[in-house]
Amino acid sequence: MSDPGISPALLHILPPVSQPADREQERSIDELRRLQKANEKREREAEKKLREKEEARAAREARLLQTAAEWKTVILPQWEARHARSKVQAMWRQGLPPCIRGAVWSRAIGNRLQINSDLFRIFSQHARERSGPVLGQEATQNLIPLDLPRTLTDLAFFRRGSPLADQLQDILQTYVRYRPDLGYVQGMSYIGAMLLLYMDSFEAFVALANLLTNHWFYCFFMMKAADVRHHCDLFDAALAACLPAIGQHFKEIGVDSATYIIDWMMTLYVHPLHLECAAFVWDNYTCDGEIVAVKAALGLLKFLEAGLLQGDFEECMNLLHHFPPPDVLTPEALRAAMQQVPLTPKKYRALLQQHDSCQSDTYFHVEI
Repeated sequence: MSDPGISPALLHILPPVSQPADREQERSIDELRRLQKANEKREREAEKKLREKEEARAAREARLLQTAAEWKTVILPQWEARHARSKVQAMWRQGLPPCIRGAVWSRAIGNRLQINSDLFRIFSQHARERSGPVLGQEATQNLIPLDLPRTLTDLAFFRRGSPLADQLQDILQTYVRYRPDLGYVQGMSYIGAMLLLYMDSFEAFVALANLLTNHWFYCFFMMKAADVRHHCDLFDAALAACLPAIGQHFKEIGVDSATYIIDWMMTLYVHPLHLECAAFVWDNYTCDGEIVAVKAALGLLKFLEAGLLQGDFEECMNLLHHFPPPDVLTPEALRAAMQQVPLTPKKYRALLQQHDSCQSDTYFHVEI
């Protein structure tokens, strides 16, 4: 007779049981029953997690669909009057609908440099013709075609010969002609690529030029070791204040913030994160400014906290450079982790005062 508690598929591997069964065979049956129950429990838990992820995704899509209509019909047409309202800021920080990201980002970044379409066209033409003598860092234009195939490799949009790849090369080469003192620096391609996903070429160039004039980015792309170190020290102070256990563990195992934070911040998280998570960081950065660049880093460390605190140097470096897949590290998960980081604007301003070489100058106008 079959044991009612065990699958027939498992019973067939057992030898015939004599009556009464000996103790060893009884233990084998009990172990098989335990394994079967454990497997069924794991399957139920996996199904539950999958349902929760699907429900969260559906809820997010429904929220974005609802807010997109409000952004298009109410907020964007009355930008100056509405963008700083607390309700709008709350919606903004939850993440923008992709269909209005370009419009919101370009308005938030602004155009202090007063770049117009004629100026863009002139410098773009000079870049394509390579006319005139080579000035400053203009020779770095030759590095751009080498970097493009390495930019957002998981997307087909920027593969060699695609329309967006050509547009990205154009705005980066135009920027080199526009700012020959700075030229092209590795990492700029990620900034340009993110902008082109949501804007046309002219809008993307205006946003790129204004972003890179910002002290935060300018410091990194000038690659002055002392200035970069000051920003790493600022981050270390924020880490020690907000996540002291991780900060102390990193000191003990020799993890220097420069080995990960420079890449994260130079590309504003476009390089290390999956697209939707990176776009979420950009949504918040365009709302609240450079504090988000620091808080996002702390949020990522908070998300990885359990593994980091248990890891040695190599294990921690692997976690810091290979994030979980997008169904695990979602915008909602990152937002929840960032909310657990006690970095307030007041505390951030205090840190800036302690590191007075790090200016706060983001051009963004929403106070938090």
